[in-house]
Amino acid sequence: MDHRFSYFRKPVNALLLLVLLILTGLVLSEARAQSMAKAAKGQKIFFKVCVQCHTLQEKDQLSGPGLAGVLDRVPSEEWLMNYLENPEGMLENGNAYAQQISGDYPLGMPRLKVMQDASNREAVLAFLKQMRQQNMASQ
Repeated sequence: MDHRFSYFRKPVNALLLLVLLILTGLVLSEARAQSMAKAAKGQKIFFKVCVQCHTLQEKDQLSGPGLAGVLDRVPSEEWLMNYLENPEGMLENGNAYAQQISGDYPLGMPRLKVMQDASNREAVLAFLKQMRQQNMASQ
């Protein structure tokens, strides 16, 4: 290595590290903004469609369970995504957890048109995750 340039090595490395940190912050900030936008879309869907049968508290309604803590109750996020898309199909296939939920409420979870779009299901999931984080932060 040419020793004439060794004087510049530390400042250049520090500058490169600073640029990398700034770019990382921008990427994380963009990802956070996209996540918040997705959760906002899920919130709109919840208050337009889901709220007719569900609450955001632990308190159940006659027509459906309260959704506070739902992400901790369901077998997995994948299960919830499948259930939102086709609850009747999961019942027909003998899914034990779907049958348990169905047995607890007189109205079955319907197959909703809005939930046939994967981005809508993902948005509702993002909203439920946001609600879980807010509940955890407030405790």
